[in-house]
Amino acid sequence: MLRVVAFMKQVADGLQMEGNFGTAHVYRSSLNAIIAYHGKGDFTFNEVTPEWIKGFEIHLRGRGCSWNTVSAYLRTFRAVYNRAVDCRGAVYVPHLFRSVYTGTRADRKRALDTEDIQKVFTKLPQSPAVTSDIRRAQELFVLMFLLRGLPFVDLAYLRKSDLRDNVITYRRRKTGRPLSVTLTSEAMAILKR
Repeated sequence: MLRVVAFMKQVADGLQMEGNFGTAHVYRSSLNAIIAYHGKGDFTFNEVTPEWIKGFEIHLRGRGCSWNTVSAYLRTFRAVYNRAVDCRGAVYVPHLFRSVYTGTRADRKRALDTEDIQKVFTKLPQSPAVTSDIRRAQELFVLMFLLRGLPFVDLAYLRKSDLRDNVITYRRRKTGRPLSVTLTSEAMAILKR
């Protein structure tokens, strides 16, 4: 029978070695939450019951975790449990995660309102406190916004050859999906700088 903490560490390390750094980070965060709930000692998957999982959910909510965080930790743990079952290191228990929340919620509006957008696009004042690095960071943020929410990692890997006329064509680092974005005059001015 596999031990939960050791197996979860092994899975997280494997994900990191494959280059899935974000996923590995989520697995380690979930593991830390499990250790905080269960204690430092390792335990087997046999000890994981629907009651144990419900207690873990209650523990997370008691620590002030949002429902989306609770769900992410529980889904991560379920994925590790399924891996353990697949390699015969845990016994399959039907409906083990039935009584806990594993969905996602849109608890609050995530979009910026008009006033906040205007603040982002407003030129920074001339002041010794506003360094050239801060100005560059603002320009990069505005550029990512103008390029349809281009993630920073994709911006960092852009090449000059990705720009033809006023269209950037690139492949998402995370998914490998090809994308094309037509540049506005504002985006082109920033890109030239």
